[in-house]
Amino acid sequence: MMGLRPSPYFTGQSTYYAEELVVRDHQDTANPFHWAIVRLNLHRADNYSPALPWVLRLQADGTPANTFCRCVDDLRTMGSSEEDCWQVGHRLATGFAYLGLQVALRKIT
Repeated sequence: MMGLRPSPYFTGQSTYYAEELVVRDHQDTANPFHWAIVRLNLHRADNYSPALPWVLRLQADGTPANTFCRCVDDLRTMGSSEEDCWQVGHRLATGFAYLGLQVALRKIT
């Protein structure tokens, strides 16, 4: 029964653990989640741009790093090309399936 145990907390916690296991080492260049540089875009900096996010992860060549965001039960992949987005979605789907989590591929876009 809901309310007797902190089940939403445990669900969120296990989901974040699963995401961490799927992403793994960001320094591995074969990893689709690879990033080499973190650029901070803070308000009082000389090169501040409101068009950029506050924290930007970049690959070694200067392109934005591939990533994903979770919206309730949907995963949205972000990458510099369609192939990069496919690699991120594939890595997420296979990693979650390996961990025993249900993956609806139609929801990974």
